[in-house]
Amino acid sequence: MRRLRVASRIVVTAVIGCAAFVALLPWGDPCSLTTPPGVAGCEILFSPLQQNMRNAGFGGVCLMIGFIGGLFTRSHRLLTGTLGTLLALIFAHFAVHWVYGLGWPQHPMPWTSTRVLGTAEYLGASAAVGLVGGLLSGYVRVTHACSGRDA
Repeated sequence: MRRLRVASRIVVTAVIGCAAFVALLPWGDPCSLTTPPGVAGCEILFSPLQQNMRNAGFGGVCLMIGFIGGLFTRSHRLLTGTLGTLLALIFAHFAVHWVYGLGWPQHPMPWTSTRVLGTAEYLGASAAVGLVGGLLSGYVRVTHACSGRDA
């Protein structure tokens, strides 16, 4: 029974993170989901400063997802922060196509070693940031407004 509660907390964390990623997609780079920038009518090109700001924002969202997941459970906060962030990315990948009505690319994705390693690096770095968020949540003491003590 305990594992089910941990799993449900991971899923709740992932759904919250998915909603954050989907809501922030227009601020990010929506062309990266369908075509490379500058190709097929996608004219969104960012300067290096804009790209760095968006990458920092993405890392901040991953950190907050891990942090929120860590607050949901005290004993499994590292697991919840890490898996919640990974599942949020996977859910968001499919949810943005449905929410924004983006079409899927017409060509099959080439499974080159560069693409596979790049995807693994991207997911691993995101999971590591979620892990750090879960770790940081251990330093926050959650108290209730009605703690039973009257001043």
